[in-house]
Amino acid sequence: CKERIMMTIIKSGIILAAGLSSRMGSCKPFMDINGKKMIDWTVDSMIDGGVKDLIIVTGYRSLDIQKHLSLSYPGMLKFVKNEDYKNGNMFDSMKCGFRALGETDAVYLLPADMPAVSKETFFVLEEKMCVSRKKIFLPTVGGYRKHPPLIAAEIVYQILSYNGENGLRGFWKEQADQIEEVEVEDIGCTLDADYPEDIEKLKKYLAVSG
Repeated sequence: CKERIMMTIIKSGIILAAGLSSRMGSCKPFMDINGKKMIDWTVDSMIDGGVKDLIIVTGYRSLDIQKHLSLSYPGMLKFVKNEDYKNGNMFDSMKCGFRALGETDAVYLLPADMPAVSKETFFVLEEKMCVSRKKIFLPTVGGYRKHPPLIAAEIVYQILSYNGENGLRGFWKEQADQIEEVEVEDIGCTLDADYPEDIEKLKKYLAVSG
């Protein structure tokens, strides 16, 4: 079943790596997690999940991130910079990524500071998209919505034209009838990195699961 799906759905991915990392106090994409940079964990999770066309949205330390990833993943990634990254608006970075999309059927969206998402989560969302008429698929853990959403390409233009309140959450509210929540058993969807203590949690988790 998974082989059939992967042949018929063109999947893209957007990783948001533009932030200032102000709460962490250090540039999060370059933080070490068990001998591997956080951004590399995040990129690998998407590649393992079957994403071929992967866009990295940069901002703070844009050139450093691009140089590092270009060496680690030569010719595999596309980079786009959010020139207004200092405003801290993640929705602006999302739109930069969506504008850079090529031909695709669907796109995953993932912040760079979520390096522990299981490849099975990507596949579960993809399988659900294949059998549903909905256009947005949100993983949930214990009933709570998490990343990465899987979004049908045909509604990307609506995201780009959305100027309402609350960014992506506001868009989800507007598109409630197009959303399907998909419960997953993936603790990695609940782990991000805002503070130094979050890094220690990720190290322990990925030492076992990664």
